[in-house]
Amino acid sequence: MVNIPIKLFFFRERPYEILEGVRTLGHLWSNSSFPSGHIASSMAALVMLAYLFKDQLKWIVFLSFFVLFLGFARIYAGMHYPLDVLGGIIVGSFSAATIIWLDKQIKFSKKT
Repeated sequence: MVNIPIKLFFFRERPYEILEGVRTLGHLWSNSSFPSGHIASSMAALVMLAYLFKDQLKWIVFLSFFVLFLGFARIYAGMHYPLDVLGGIIVGSFSAATIIWLDKQIKFSKKT
């Protein structure tokens, strides 16, 4: 819900569409490069997991490496620029932080 409007506002062609000699891997997307949707959703999931499972820090650190690896993979595959990955990290973190804030604001009543 957050990533698509940003992609429409900041339309930027993907590296393989502009730069010569960029090898691509996987499906060739035709939408905007900025921000990386893969990274945004992965980062949002990581932040939510960190919030929900605060006592499992070792697993959160372990999963953080997967998000970083995914960012490098998206650049290597010719789908994104480094700034697209950074934008995805920011968008995903902000989205999850907003959900966490809303969760803390809403008071649920317990029915017994």
